[in-house]
Amino acid sequence: MTFAPTAEGAANATLTFTTNDLAQPSASILLTGTGVRPVISVPPELAFGEHRVGVPGVQRALVVSNTGTGTLHISNPSISPPGAYSVTQSTLDVPAGESRNLTVTFLPPATGLVPATLTLTTSDVVTPTINISLTGTGVRPTISVASSLPFGEQRVGASPSATLDLVVNNTGTGLLQITSHSLGGTGA
Repeated sequence: MTFAPTAEGAANATLTFTTNDLAQPSASILLTGTGVRPVISVPPELAFGEHRVGVPGVQRALVVSNTGTGTLHISNPSISPPGAYSVTQSTLDVPAGESRNLTVTFLPPATGLVPATLTLTTSDVVTPTINISLTGTGVRPTISVASSLPFGEQRVGASPSATLDLVVNNTGTGLLQITSHSLGGTGA
């Protein structure tokens, strides 16, 4: 027996056998089923922004929604080109009218823009595969400061005290964050 609904909703039929059985010349079987049409909805792009090279990867959630009826099945997520991005789950089921997350990780192998495409295989008959653009940039901030700051001679207790500018440069890529500083030594 095959059930191939042509519309959404409940479908009923009766299968009747006519036999040469004198005690039961016919037998009927009630056939029931429900036509469903899951519909996938995902954003066209998942952006990771800047991420430092050489540190643990950053994760983002790709929200997969099912705006149709019946459960939406997602399988075989693939990324092209492979390398900088990965997907945690290999399958995902999304009930009708609900959303679930696929976790995507970005781990840039080098500095620069790293575009890729995530392809999902779905049970949506209109959209059996769907592509999502992945974007991220690998950065490597590099601090550059003078190795010394010579104040020269200054009279003890003199006013005003000597002031020099300390220039901090970022000779790498991405944002350089200075998270703390300390002053040490005999003249601190």
